[in-house]
Amino acid sequence: MQNIIEDDAYDLAIAKAEKIGERFTEPRKLVFQSLIKAKVPQKAYDIIDYVSRQSEKTTKPPTVYRALDFLCRIGVVHKIESDSTYSICSHNDHCHKANHSPLFLICKECGDVEEIHLSDIEDSIENAAHKKGFSLTRIMIEAVGICQNCAQK
Repeated sequence: MQNIIEDDAYDLAIAKAEKIGERFTEPRKLVFQSLIKAKVPQKAYDIIDYVSRQSEKTTKPPTVYRALDFLCRIGVVHKIESDSTYSICSHNDHCHKANHSPLFLICKECGDVEEIHLSDIEDSIENAAHKKGFSLTRIMIEAVGICQNCAQK
């Protein structure tokens, strides 16, 4: 049985899909479920493996990539560009903007990723882009270092 946080994440994802007139299809559900259960960012091929094990037939990569693209587009999943992994958005339920800008703290020792939302930095970037006449479609900041757990070892 899923815990309340997982239930909330599913409910939010389904609501966001319905809001734009899209269905939360079975492949999308399985991809989303894979990321929730993993608790850490996942490579697409790890997700493909999970989805294939959960369904009765072999899942083809394009099916998973389309689901990932959709989940990223509606803002419930983020792609971490530096290592091409995908992570559940941990701030989407309480952000004040339709599209927030995550800061990912990535531990180079254990691979743990923490998402932080810094609205002041987001506002500064948006203002600077606006002054230059640049229309932003996405902002993502990645910082690599050593997490507290690894630093204490």
